[in-house]
Formats: sequence, C-alpha cells, structure tokens
Amino acid sequence: MRHKALTRTRLLPELHQFPGHILLCAPSGWGKSTLMRQYAQEHGADVVVARSGDALDTLLARRAHTGHSATVLIDDAWLLPAPVVSSLLGLDPHDTRVVLAVRHLHYPRVHLLQSRGRLLVLDAADLAFTVKELYDLHQRDDVGDLYTETQGWPHLSAQFHQPMFRPEAYLTDLMEDLDPAIRARLESVPMLEMWDAYFAHLQQQGDQAFTAVMNSGLPIVPAGESLALHPYFWAFLLNRTVPQASTPEAGAQALQEYVKGVDAGQAVAAVAAFFDQHGDEAEVSRECVHALVTALQHIGLRRLTPALRDKLAHLLVVTGQTDDAREVLMYQRDQGSASSLTYTMLARLANFRNDFVTFRTMVPLIHKAATSDYETALAYNCEALLHLRLDSYEEGLRAAERAYEYAVLCGDLEVHVIAVARVAYYHQMAGHLDEALTWSGEAIKLMSSDVAAGKFRRSLTPIYNIMGDMLKDSGRHEEALVFIREGLAIFQNGAAPESELIKLSVMQQPVDSPVGYLYNQRGLVYTELGRFEDAIEAFKASIDELERVGNKAAILLPLGYICYPLYRLGQTERISYYLDYLRMIIGQSDSVRGDHGEHRSYLPLAEGLHALSAGNRAAAKEHFARIRWEGALTYDSTLLAYLYTCKLALEEGKLDTSHAVTLAELLDARGSPNDITAVMFADEFKDVYAAIVKMGTADSGRFQRMLSTARQAVPSDARHTIQVTTLGQLGLAINGQPVTLKNNYPVYVLAYLALQDKPVTAEELGEAVWTGKANARNTATTAISMARKVLRDVDQELKDVIADASSVTQGRTYTLARRGAWTVQVDAEAYLSPAFSPENPDTAGLWAMLEQFSLFLPRTSGSEFAEEINSQLVTKLHAVAGHLATYYAAQGQARRAAHALLLALRTDFDPAAVDQLAQVAPSLSERDRGAVDAYLALAVDDDAMWDYLLREAHYALTRLFGEEKTLAV
Repeated sequence: MRHKALTRTRLLPELHQFPGHILLCAPSGWGKSTLMRQYAQEHGADVVVARSGDALDTLLARRAHTGHSATVLIDDAWLLPAPVVSSLLGLDPHDTRVVLAVRHLHYPRVHLLQSRGRLLVLDAADLAFTVKELYDLHQRDDVGDLYTETQGWPHLSAQFHQPMFRPEAYLTDLMEDLDPAIRARLESVPMLEMWDAYFAHLQQQGDQAFTAVMNSGLPIVPAGESLALHPYFWAFLLNRTVPQASTPEAGAQALQEYVKGVDAGQAVAAVAAFFDQHGDEAEVSRECVHALVTALQHIGLRRLTPALRDKLAHLLVVTGQTDDAREVLMYQRDQGSASSLTYTMLARLANFRNDFVTFRTMVPLIHKAATSDYETALAYNCEALLHLRLDSYEEGLRAAERAYEYAVLCGDLEVHVIAVARVAYYHQMAGHLDEALTWSGEAIKLMSSDVAAGKFRRSLTPIYNIMGDMLKDSGRHEEALVFIREGLAIFQNGAAPESELIKLSVMQQPVDSPVGYLYNQRGLVYTELGRFEDAIEAFKASIDELERVGNKAAILLPLGYICYPLYRLGQTERISYYLDYLRMIIGQSDSVRGDHGEHRSYLPLAEGLHALSAGNRAAAKEHFARIRWEGALTYDSTLLAYLYTCKLALEEGKLDTSHAVTLAELLDARGSPNDITAVMFADEFKDVYAAIVKMGTADSGRFQRMLSTARQAVPSDARHTIQVTTLGQLGLAINGQPVTLKNNYPVYVLAYLALQDKPVTAEELGEAVWTGKANARNTATTAISMARKVLRDVDQELKDVIADASSVTQGRTYTLARRGAWTVQVDAEAYLSPAFSPENPDTAGLWAMLEQFSLFLPRTSGSEFAEEINSQLVTKLHAVAGHLATYYAAQGQARRAAHALLLALRTDFDPAAVDQLAQVAPSLSERDRGAVDAYLALAVDDDAMWDYLLREAHYALTRLFGEEKTLAV
C-alpha cells in the first residue's frame, strides 16, 4: 500500500517566491521528485517539466511556446553533464527560471550565483522532514523517536511504520544499486573504517572521483561544515558487516583489491585515507607493506600525489627494493615536486651505496627544501650522518646537536626521542664517553618517564647498542649483556616480531636494522669474555640480519670481527669463508675503494688472522700493518690488529719502545680508564704486556696493572636472584635464602609488577590486586613500601628494584627496574610461557610442570589480577592435560592418561576433561577403573558442588597414585 505523500507546505512557498534559480541538492529518497511534482500541480501554467529524453534545445523550445516567463523543472539533473547544468544556471531567471534536482554542488557558477543571491540551494537538511511534518504524516505520539532515529530522512521516515516496509531491505536495495567499487568499499570492514578519511580526501580534491561518489545514490548529508554518510545508513553498514579485528594488514589487503576497480582519483583518496588512519602502523609487517606497494604501483607514478610518491619510495626502501625506490625519487625530482624527504631518501640511498659524492650533493638540497622545524631536524640529522661516514666526528656532533635543537622546537615526540639518541651516539664516536653516557641516560629516562614516548622505544634501540659498547669498555660486561638483551627484546617482543618487518624511522639509515648492530655488539662482549662459540653465533646472527635488510656497509663489522673467535678456535676453513664473503661485499661497491676507507678497519684484520691461521706470519704482519687508524682509533678491530702487530714484532725480537708508546696512545684514544678491552685480551697478548713492563717506559706501570687484573670470566646473570613464589604456597627468596614476611603484600607487589612489565600507578595496583576493597590505593602504597623495605633489608643494593617515575598523563608510576645487579623470577612465568603448552615437544618436562601445578595467588579472593592469571593458567592446564592424555592413550598407557586428566581435575572441574577421562576408563585395569568410575559417577551429578568435585578428584589421585599434594583452592 502506497502511503499518501505529505504536502511540503513549508518548502513550496520558498520555491515559488525565490526569484532566481534553485538547486534541490540531496541524495535519492529525500523527496526532490515529490516536491517538484507538488510544485507543478500548484503552478502548472507557469511550469515546464522536463521529459525523459528531452534535449536542452527541445526543452527550451517548449518553454518558449508558453509565451511568458516560466519555471523549468528538471528532475534527475545530476545525470546531465556539468557544462549543461552550467548553461542552465546561466539563463536569465526573470525569463527562464530553473529548478534542478542534483546530488552535489560541484558545478561551475554555483558559488558565484550563491554569493550574488541569484541561486537558492535546498540541501538534505532542508528537505528532511521536521518533527511537525512527521506528526502531520503519521498522527502518532512517538514521532520524536522516529525523527531521532531517521533524522527526517523523507522516504525512510514516511514508510517507517508501514506494515510491509522493512528499512533493512530498502537500504539493501540501495546498496545493490551502487557502483560495484563503492559497494565493495562499504562491505569491507577495513575499508569502511577508513571511510571518513577517504571521503575527506575526496572532498578536498573535488574532482570526478568526488562527484562519482555523490552521484552514486549514497545517502550523504550535511554534517556541520562537511558531508557524511547518514547516521542511520552508517549504523546499517556496521550491523551488516561481520565484526573482525581492525588491523593494518586487513586494510592493506582490502586496499590492494579496491584500487583495481576504481578510477585514479578514488584510488589515490583511498590510499591517502589508509595512511591517515594507520600512520606508522602501516609498516607493521612485510605482507602489509607488499600490499601497499602493489596498490601504489597499480595507480602509477603519474597519478600519485608527490606525498604518495615519497611514501612509495620509502616503502620500497623498507622492502629492500632500493633501485626501484631510487627511480621513484628521481622521477619526483624530475617533475619538480621533490620535497625535503625526497632528497633525504636520495642521500641515504647514496650513503647505503657508499656514494659520498651524491650524498654530499644532497645535503644542501635537503636544507633548502626544508619547510618546517621537523624537516630541518631531519636535514641536520642527515648532515651529521655524512660527517660520521667521513670520520668527521666533531662536525657530526655539531650537526647532531642542531638536529636536537630543531627536534625540540618542532614538538614531534618521535623526532625528539631519536635526536637524543643520536647526540649520544655522536658523543661516543667523538670519544666523549661521559657525555655519551649522560645523553644515553637522558634518552632512556625520556622513554621510561613519558608514556607517550614509549611507543617510539624501537627508535631508541641504538641507545642499547651504545650503552652495551660503553659498559663493555668499562668492564661491566653483565650490564652490557642486559642492555643488549633489552634492545633485542624491543624488536622481538614489541608490536612486530623480529621475523616481521622492522619499522624504519626517517631518522635512521634506510635498509638498516638496529638488530644487526646489537648482535654484533653482543659478539664483541662475548669475545672479550672468551666465550668464543657464543661470539660466533652472535656475529652470525648479525650477518644474517644485515644481509636480510641489505645493509652492505654495516655487514663489514661482523664479517671482520667473526674471524677473531674463529682464529682462537683454530677454524681456518671458516675464516676463509667469511674472508671471501667480506672481499665480495667490498668488491661490489666502487666507492668503498675510493675516498671511503671503512673496509680498511676490518679487511686487514680478517686477512691477517687468516694468514696467521695458515702459518704465514710475514703476510699477517703486512696485513695488520694496513689497518686504518684515522677515524678508527676507538675500534676494537684497530686495537686487535695492532696488538697482533706487537706480538709478531715480539716474536721477531723487534718489539721496542715505539710500539709501547703507540699502543698506549691507541688505548688513550679509547677513553677507557681501566683499559678493560686490552685487559680482557691478556690471555692472548700477555707476553706483549710483560715485554713492555720490562722496558721500563713511562707506561710500564699501566701494563703491569693490566696483567695483574687480567681475567676471562663468564658473568653470572645477576648478583642477586629474587625468586617470587606465587603458585600454591606464597613466598619470597633472595639468592636462594627464604625471606621471612609479616604478610604476603611484597609477593603481590613483585608478582604484579613483574607480570605486568609496564609502569603502573598505585590506583591500578590497588584495584587489580585488592579489587573492590576499601582504600585499595592506600593498601597498594603501603604494600610497595613494605616490599622495598624487605628488599633493602637483605641488601642495600636492592633498594632500587622497585623504581618510580612521574608522567604528565599517569602521575606517579611504579615498575621493576632492569639492572644487571639483579633478576626477578616469578614461578608463574614458566606456566604462562609456551613451555607449558601442547606445542612443547618435551613431554617429560610438561609432565613435571603438570604435577607441580597450583593456582596463582590462591588466597586473594576477588582479585581481578589473580582471576585473570588463573583464567589463563587453567585454560593452559586443561590443554596440557588433554594433550598428554591423548599422547599416553595412543601409546597404550591408559593409566598415565587418566593420571594426567585427574591432575587437572583436582584444580579445576572441566566437562571436556571428564568426557576424555570416561573414554580412557574402559582401558584401565579393574582396580584402577573402580576409583575412576567412582569419580565419574559424581562428576555427572548436576547437584555436586564444585569444591566437592575437586576433592574427589584429589581422592581418586591418592587412591590410584598416592598423590598427597595439598590442594590450593
């Protein structure tokens, strides 16, 4: 049944009285046709209605036949070409006034006529029904609710209460009439989530892509100063799509398919919207980046905006396609649209190729193109990198400090974080170790004290490398390994695992990975400790990582250094392999043999060690003598090569005071007050040190101290081990000795901070552990103080285990400080790890864990923290028990299978475990089956209490296997 149309008495007079042209601008279903029809009925003699198929000339001829001024009504004028609409609006309204039904205002003359008062626009907001109109239409008291829900959408609200009308069916039909590409965008959850940003880009462009969307029939209506999908339609879209996690990968994959079916304008807007929504997360995985590159390349360089061309180049760099990236950047430059970022990437690609002529040329262009403090910070950072590569450390430091100044000015937190790290690095390279430590500490402090800065912690990975190097050089090898491990953990346990794509900041070298440097640093630490097998594995990991990202400049380091532990282990053939690899890398770059001598810091060392391993001491002497000194005095490779030079001279009886003086100068340049690296190499070079002592030079005392303190010690993980027992019986032990506690508060605090592994406030701690208790915050504060006192009473060094900090967003927060002096171990961590899961192939280890399983913090009733952990543990418990039961049943060990299931059921009742036990029971012996059947009979009783079932499972265990372990429920 068709509903009687509402006469638009509110709008008809406005149409009649306005002297100029009129545009009815709204989507389908907003009553434009109805309004025109009603106007024609009221003013028929003065109206000419366009017919289907009318040409413009035919229509105007019909108007001329009226013999007087008239109003021409053209429904569906949105189908007309823009020049035709412009021609109609150019008619003299005193002679021929036009009323056009359109869906957008992107026509010539529209805004000019509006500004002169010669054009009236009635948009979707004007055409929508008011509450009064809805009441006149429906005569119902609930029209206010209807208006709130539909916002006066004319067709929808007019038909809403009709018995045969289904809004969902109407909107589904509307969807079916859409262009397939637009429909695909609205049916994809990732693409739908980007709609607002995508449509905003279309509005800014205002080109054919925008008009196509407006003319598509979508219910796009005014929303403040902009346009948006009608809220009712938006809710319909959200309800009809299948809920799924919003991920950059899903969005990128959807985008890759979407751009194939739309024109270039829509494709560009869609890609720009994706980057607006996801930002840096767009590079979360290789699959995501590959999909984005494919989408951008499908659109084509000519159609991409300059910003998207830079983005494409950056993504190509990330995936190691540097030649393709360079082509994009050169095209950008040739088009005259190069930005500061364009030149920055060209410079860094030149740096990667060791093309320092091009690199030097790019730096002033980067500065010239910089248009903001942010870009200026990047420009100085790039300049600093150039100085670093050319061994001009002081000049590099000055540029890095300027980069830091502009980083602070621009207010970008990521740039600020990276700038601090860079200044620390350049201080280190310039030999200012104290300043380097200060700036490194500032970088770590910034990351730990500012919650927002934590998201950029991956950019601080070089700091961990710097700290590892400096701690190594000061003899603090345990702490060096801790810092390196933390730096690696940032990538291995952060937002993207190391096997996935590593996000590269524009502040870092392209095709670079801090992970490669960290593994190299770990190798150097292990080398000094005499752990040569570990050192080789670390250097191999560094080589693999730097090879993966294609960094041929940095791969020189581990390829050179790995030869030393190989030589010490007598593995000549492996030295040959890595030496050939090193020569191949050097041979692939002409510039590396030119004015850049970085290879001379590693190749002579590797060649000398290879010659020594082959017994050719004369050749070794020549190779070591070629080691680079200028700009490399702080390198371990330089020190090792010269120590071997001295050792060979000693063998020939030619070691003299000049060698002693030169070696002392080399050690002075390293800035280590204890000459710790030379000390750690004393087992190989003690004869050299002893010979220098006998010379009686001014530095003889120095070398005597080196000999007396020489050691090759493998560090323990920590001086103090803090063990927190949380499963079953609670307790605390330090260095194996139980600590007497007045209550369990210190256990709760240490367990929570260790398992949360992030800064928390006292409020968060209180609510999590003492959930719902009065004064939970005060209780938490007291508990923290008690825990600190307990630790401090054992050893004053442990007073800093629980660290606090302040941030603008959280206020005072608490966390476990990570130091080489201690380690905190919580027994629950093993059960929360993959070790306690069906995926663990070690069935014996799994069985031992299953037998020892107990609930976490069993006496903290109502604690959200305890309940959350126990929920995870119990889920894993049943998974492991079921896995072991299946395994042993398949081996014909039914008794062992039943044992596994009962071990889980004594802690938590699970119907699935009961069912599995019932399947195992028939295979048991008659004696064993009696105990199991007795339990199964109780388990199927719906009235049985939970605690009772747990005790019965424990009783069955006792009867069958003599289990006497106390229940923790």
